Amino acid sequence: MMDLILIITCLITLTIAASYDLKWRYVPDYASYSFIIIAIIERILYAIEISNPNVALWAIPASLILTGFGYVLYRGGLWGGGDVKIIASTSILIAYFPLETIPLFIDFFMNLMIIGALYIVPATILIGIKRKIRPDNKEKTQMAIGILIAITLYIIRPMLSTSMISIGILIVTSIQYLRRVEKEGLIVPANMKTLMDGDWLVEKIKVGKKTIKPKKQGLTKEEAALIKKWWKQGKLKKKPLIKEGIAYLPAFLIAFLTTITFSNLMILIVSEGLTNSINIAKLLY
Repeated sequence: MMDLILIITCLITLTIAASYDLKWRYVPDYASYSFIIIAIIERILYAIEISNPNVALWAIPASLILTGFGYVLYRGGLWGGGDVKIIASTSILIAYFPLETIPLFIDFFMNLMIIGALYIVPATILIGIKRKIRPDNKEKTQMAIGILIAITLYIIRPMLSTSMISIGILIVTSIQYLRRVEKEGLIVPANMKTLMDGDWLVEKIKVGKKTIKPKKQGLTKEEAALIKKWWKQGKLKKKPLIKEGIAYLPAFLIAFLTTITFSNLMILIVSEGLTNSINIAKLLY
């Protein structure tokens, strides 16, 4: 029973987190830490229910691998702090189930690598549409060629591996437009009411002897509070520019739904490729 509850809890957690991210571009700390605490409690209860301590102990390597990966991306400025906390709770919830051949967290991790990379494209294009950033003629031509090639490939061979190749082609042919959206659409004046830790400052701010510089990890709580204070005191001539992040947690939810529905996409692609190779070999010989 607890195994099902863990899966349902993970689904609910990621749905709530994705909703927060889409609406406010962050997940409150109280929610993130609550998710982690609930995950730990449920994992322990599952171990007690089936009298198998391994299902609880597996949460340690699962959390270290996924959270460690998330932290590296956070330090590199690619993820926000909320993303790291959510992947921590997710790793605990799906750490290990006794009947699995491959632990679910590994399937999820591999799927997230694929889906996360693919997710950025439509997410960025939607931002471009929202900010009315239209592709120029060169970008339109590149994207049209990519779409034509992708559709042709899929019609010729409608397979999962072909779908991945087609999407890869779409990404490559859209890269110029995506970069322009990132430069023109994600850099905006800060909302001085909602400015908070984690927001990515674009240019340094200097008031007197105090300087706040852009960092990959974003502003600290103290820096965000200080900027708000300077703004209220009229010490800033204009609102500082910040780089908005793309709401990435929906990719977590999509990757999780893909995992529980199709298992490991990479294994499916490799298996599909091997099957085709065997079939071709049989035809040749």
